[in-house]
Amino acid sequence: MNIQKIFFVAIIFAITNCGYQPIHLSKSIPNFKINEITEEGNKTINRKILSKTNLKNKNETDVEYNLTIKSLKKNEITSKDTNGNALTYKVSIQVDIVLSNPEDSTIIFKQKSFSSSFSYNDKGSKFSLSQYVKTVESNLIDKISKDIKIFLNI
Repeated sequence: MNIQKIFFVAIIFAITNCGYQPIHLSKSIPNFKINEITEEGNKTINRKILSKTNLKNKNETDVEYNLTIKSLKKNEITSKDTNGNALTYKVSIQVDIVLSNPEDSTIIFKQKSFSSSFSYNDKGSKFSLSQYVKTVESNLIDKISKDIKIFLNI
């Protein structure tokens, strides 16, 4: 009993003093400033990503970039029954991020493409299917936003 208490206290002490800090818990301010944001493709997806990643935040630093965000959403029918009715669908979202020099946009500092997709079955009614698609798209945008934050070290 006494050994268990000592072991428990030692584990708690080791965990709290090792310097562990989750990546997404850090609320540090980005060490760069976005001068101009250029949105191409699906405006709704672009705005959701910008709001989730806080890239519109104007900080007073010496490092400045122009941001170009391109997004593409595809809805595909992946299988049909014998009557030609859709059975399964696939939604995929692709986002391209480019950080470039404000004076010369041909100089690219960081560039990466993020994509995520999800397959799902047909729901009985069109309304429930559209609500489900909105939820799936929101989840895909959340995943891509987290990946962008990690890529940009925000």
